Amino acid sequence: MTDLERQRERLAQTLREHLDEDEAERITASGSAALELSVTTRHGDPLARSHFGGDALLSPGSPWPCYDEATPLELVAVLDLAEIGEREPSGILPKTGLLNFFHAGLDTELVGLGPEETGTYRVIKADPDTAVATSPPAGVYRYPCRQPRTRCIFTIPCEQDVLGVPPENIPQRYQYAYEALYDEPGYAGELRALHQIGGWPTPIQETMWERMQRMAAATVPGSSPTKVERTEANPDDWFVLAQFDSDSSMDWEWGHAGTLYYMISKTDLRAADFSRAWMQLQC
Repeated sequence: MTDLERQRERLAQTLREHLDEDEAERITASGSAALELSVTTRHGDPLARSHFGGDALLSPGSPWPCYDEATPLELVAVLDLAEIGEREPSGILPKTGLLNFFHAGLDTELVGLGPEETGTYRVIKADPDTAVATSPPAGVYRYPCRQPRTRCIFTIPCEQDVLGVPPENIPQRYQYAYEALYDEPGYAGELRALHQIGGWPTPIQETMWERMQRMAAATVPGSSPTKVERTEANPDDWFVLAQFDSDSSMDWEWGHAGTLYYMISKTDLRAADFSRAWMQLQC
């Protein structure tokens, strides 16, 4: 039995302790593998060029991205797709390119999904053969540079995605089941900093698919806001490009113990159009 299979079985057993057999099986069957990144564990394989914090790796002469044309963003991480692509279990990621993840920083209260907030984050792709290390401008905080280790983890949809109901209507037995999972070693909901690529995200507040779908559809020329409101979100159409949790070892504190979710539609991912990635902050 592989480590991923052991995680799946352990998770299923915990669910069966709180839910019916059929319910536990349905949730487990909808689970998927993700790639966890961690700078605090000795488990897993270290990455070489990918790093959290530190300097960006940008095309020569590229300007540092800014919000409102005046406020420089902060670099969160750089991920080398040549390294990540061969480890991420879905196999959907391109196999070349450097992705620079930027965010408005610790002091912002902007959550990223409003039309006026799309400049508060950026995902910038660079050619690995020509990219140069680029330090943040003066006055911009530079997070410590650390190479994460990776391993595959088993993730499941949140209660809201499973049941299709708002958070206030989630039955208590489901709340107990998911709370019990927080103590499971290796589970994506474990109470510790969790950074991942792919799989199911671990929302802090509520599921994010519908709002992202509306925002993405609203950018299509000729789209109608009324029509966009009626757009039904399908999680299978989206990919977790990166989830960065608050992490004291990185000096990351997004809002109040929040998480950054960088998402991209699979259509844009297959086209390697990372300019159409979306970000949401939940805390």
